[in-house]
Amino acid sequence: MVRFVAADRQQLPLPDLEVEPALLSVVCRELNNRRRKLGEPKITTGLLAGSHEQVLTDLYEQSVADLPIEVRRFIEDHLLTVSGYRDSVAMDNALREPGVTRQSIDRLVERRLVRREDRSGVQRLELTHDLLTGVVRSSRDRRLQVEAAEKERRALEEAQEEEKRQRELRDLKRTRIAAALFLILSVAAVGAASWAIINRAAAENARRAAEKATLEEKNARSEAERQRKRAESAVEMIQRSLLIRQAALSGDQEGLSKLVSSLDQNSTIRFAARASDLGYKNSSNQQVYKFELYPEPGTLPTGKQAVAFITYLANHPTFQNTLMTAGPERQFRASYVGWGCLRQIVGLVEYKDPAKPPTVAEFDMCERLGW
Repeated sequence: MVRFVAADRQQLPLPDLEVEPALLSVVCRELNNRRRKLGEPKITTGLLAGSHEQVLTDLYEQSVADLPIEVRRFIEDHLLTVSGYRDSVAMDNALREPGVTRQSIDRLVERRLVRREDRSGVQRLELTHDLLTGVVRSSRDRRLQVEAAEKERRALEEAQEEEKRQRELRDLKRTRIAAALFLILSVAAVGAASWAIINRAAAENARRAAEKATLEEKNARSEAERQRKRAESAVEMIQRSLLIRQAALSGDQEGLSKLVSSLDQNSTIRFAARASDLGYKNSSNQQVYKFELYPEPGTLPTGKQAVAFITYLANHPTFQNTLMTAGPERQFRASYVGWGCLRQIVGLVEYKDPAKPPTVAEFDMCERLGW
């Protein structure tokens, strides 16, 4: 367990490893929760399946799930620098933030997400460990993406309102011009037929110009409407992805199944799996492996259809409330340590174009392994 928390990949001697006591306590708590859900008598090495990111993501999401959204925003905007490093804030300043109360801070401290520390007589708040910065930064990036899309939608609506006001002013101006032109034509018609012919030609030109301007305005409105629908579609796609993650983390299997079934099936991307024998067995005398899930590179789309993230959802009791998300920097590869393969893996594919709907692909991991 100490090696797991310390992320020891070199098998260093235990006295040489350093771990944060608070983080070790959190991992023990999460593992004990898994043990209780599975009905096992004690914590085994099999319960260590999954990555640090998964355990820390579960910790973060469960720690803020029942708190106001302003508390999550305070953590992501004030306890993390712009570049993603751990930062601290004075308690007095924290309590001035909207929605942040002493009770909510106490809960974060009790859940080992945040700690209080006295510095020069001033009590300050900070994340309990640098390892938490990654999941907090990822949550902040997703939130900022949603907020940016919403801001773009509001800006588009304001632009449409301004365009409508300008159009009404132009219509009023054209009405006044038309009235003045009609008066001139009327006077000219009484004066002389020749002037009437000339003015009728001018009126025809004015009508054609007005029709051209009307057509241009119609085209502009159509383009604005297209952009608005694109922005709304992008917001809907991002919100649907967030709902799928929330359903998976909360254990809402029925809601998750409905959300996944509403997405288009991806028959282009082909997934593969790999199992590496770790050379030991668990308490049930089962051989333990490191399992890896990844898409075959040649089947990934490129260009405007490029993939941004792939999230693997495992349909198995030991993977309840667990998401495995990977991006292009890891070749969309996710891994876990366990003793058996899974018959059903659902891959949620999200694209770099926020307006492109996510797709899902299901595959049999055991079949890919040849087991």
